Amino acid sequence: MKKLLCAVLAAVLALGLCACGKPAEGEKQNIEIVTSGSEEITPAVVSPVPETPAPEITVEDLINYSGTYADSVGNENHFSYVLPVIRGVESETVSQFNSEMQQLEEQYIEPELANMQDGLSLLTYHSVYHWSNRDGIISILVAIYNDWGLTEYHCCNFDESGEAVTNEQLLESLNISPDELLAQMNEVYGAHASLDVPMFITQSVCLGAVLMCDSIAGADHYDHIKIYCPADGFTPEQLCELALDWYESANGTRPGNAEAEEQNDGTVAIQLYDDMGDHTATSDWYFIDPMTGTGTDILGNEVDLTFR
Repeated sequence: MKKLLCAVLAAVLALGLCACGKPAEGEKQNIEIVTSGSEEITPAVVSPVPETPAPEITVEDLINYSGTYADSVGNENHFSYVLPVIRGVESETVSQFNSEMQQLEEQYIEPELANMQDGLSLLTYHSVYHWSNRDGIISILVAIYNDWGLTEYHCCNFDESGEAVTNEQLLESLNISPDELLAQMNEVYGAHASLDVPMFITQSVCLGAVLMCDSIAGADHYDHIKIYCPADGFTPEQLCELALDWYESANGTRPGNAEAEEQNDGTVAIQLYDDMGDHTATSDWYFIDPMTGTGTDILGNEVDLTFR
């Protein structure tokens, strides 16, 4: 009897252990997952970091003042002070140029603004800059016109990373032979001719250089701009830009527009004017040989758009 009871208890115990263990073969097991806070678990999505676009390189006004000023003795003159600053790229070349422009403001412009308050005569009437971007080469020319007839020029050339561009690279970008350019310089400037002088590219893609010219007496010299003519001559667009630049350097003001028309004799007539709404105000007419950049104005005076 005891043996039979023990066998029954053993069987009951075995059945209980089976109920608490793995499910029987072919039987599915229901498992409930309890989550905390959210009823649904979603995998984390890692969004790609968007690429930051490269900042646009611009040349903007550091200062811009203009107007008419009369000193205490009645001398009246138009003044225009504009200097540039480079934005959108950082480098030693750019930083040096921006610092140089701030120094020019302190040296030339701020004293003149103070002189106006005291009714004193001005020594610097005009400063201007022009810049171009050709195939990633940014080129800047700054000119400061002084009362004693001398003009101070500053050039800066750099690429889109802010690194300086050499004269050799400028000539290569314009397909200009260094030897041929030096030969042209030697014809006019002799000992002052050099491929190391400051150079720049104009907006209409001409090569400009700051060269030294002897005074009439030969005892002194001064700097000026020389624009070199392409082998196939200047285009009407280039002549219009040169005409505006030349007029500005001679008169201290810049007309708003220039239009060119080819003439039957091969010259190009260039009208410099401002649009006044109901009429145009013409500043001058130039009649220019496109192969040399020289000619006359409306009064017959000689004009050399390549020299200023």
